[in-house]
Amino acid sequence: MLANSFVTILVTIGGQTILTIVYLFFYANVIMLLQVVLILNQYLLLYFVLSLLSALFLRKRLEKPRRGKTITVATIGSTTQTNLCQ
Repeated sequence: MLANSFVTILVTIGGQTILTIVYLFFYANVIMLLQVVLILNQYLLLYFVLSLLSALFLRKRLEKPRRGKTITVATIGSTTQTNLCQ
C-alpha cells in the first residue's frame, strides 16, 4: 500500500513539475511530446508496475509444516438410549 501511494504521488507531482519547467523554456512541440511521454509513463508505472508490486507483496504465503506429534482423537457412539419425552 505504501509503495502504491508513493509511486502514484511521485509520478503525478514529478510529471507536473517536469512539465512546468519544460513549459517555461521550450516551445509547444516539445511540450506536446513531453505530455505524451508523461502519459505513457503514468500508464506504465501506475498500472503495470503497481500491479506487479501488488502481486508480489500480497500473494498468499506458503503454509509451513507443523512441528510436533500428531494427535488422533476417536469417539465411540453411546450405547445407552435416553428418553427425553416423558
